[in-house]
Amino acid sequence: MPRLATIGVYGFTAETFIRALREADARLVLDVRQRRGVRGSEYAWANSARLQAALVAEAHLLPPSS
Repeated sequence: MPRLATIGVYGFTAETFIRALREADARLVLDVRQRRGVRGSEYAWANSARLQAALVAEAHLLPPSS
């Protein structure tokens, strides 16, 4: 049965955020934020376009699921 998990971006860097998704074996990420940005320059990586690009790049590095 599929699992559902939630994650926020605060307290992460781009690298640790992607690592946390990988460690949780996340197969699908839904961004349900009301606003697509996050306050604070240290979270610029988490704006919608940059986060999508990072997740797509990560997906290309993963082996296909069986």
